Amino acid sequence: MSKRSAARSRRRSIDENVTPLINIVFLLLVFFIIAGNIAPPATLAIDLPTSQSQRPTEGNAITIELAADGGMAMDGVDITLDELADGFMGTRTTAITLKADANVPYATLAPVLSALRHAGDLVLSARTMPRP
Repeated sequence: MSKRSAARSRRRSIDENVTPLINIVFLLLVFFIIAGNIAPPATLAIDLPTSQSQRPTEGNAITIELAADGGMAMDGVDITLDELADGFMGTRTTAITLKADANVPYATLAPVLSALRHAGDLVLSARTMPRP
């Protein structure tokens, strides 16, 4: 009888020790599911061009997205070309990151670059994908 009670108490002890571990695993699972979706979704579907350059862009730069269909967004908000030109009046922002689709025609890109050039003393960097 003592062997049976010892085996039962040992089994109960193992089960009681595993329960907090399962609770922690499920809490970590929920945490990573929630934390994994913190990055904001992309405003426009953009296929970035490839480049050999590996220089990082500035972290506090304003991001301008330009889609192949001509859609434009600044920091996740859809804008027009006129709003882009007016958006930099009186600001001290000097760093801009341009995310233009690889299939954007130059006729669409040129007015955007011209508006940025006339906006003031801005440092423009283009976001690309590394070449394979």
